[in-house]
Amino acid sequence: MLNMGDNLVQDADLIGDGSAFGTQKNSVPTGSLVEFGAYCENSSGVRMVRVNSTSPGLFANRKKPVPVNGSRKFRYIVRAKGVSGSMNMLLRR
Repeated sequence: MLNMGDNLVQDADLIGDGSAFGTQKNSVPTGSLVEFGAYCENSSGVRMVRVNSTSPGLFANRKKPVPVNGSRKFRYIVRAKGVSGSMNMLLRR
């Protein structure tokens, strides 16, 4: 993992092109999608839309594990807005 200082997630503010993240989506244009861009309050963000049985996913650090030892605690802050559907969210370390 790169030396990222205090922030363990590369591109945590989502200003980049999304290359620091791994995504789970369909390859067909009409399927579930993950898109990076300016959403809602004209700030950088990610839009995830589930269209079929494939749930969209976003994985920090291209799915590489965050280094953890027993003496440190971490806090993840996620800001999300549901538009329709069940609006479930699953977060894992």
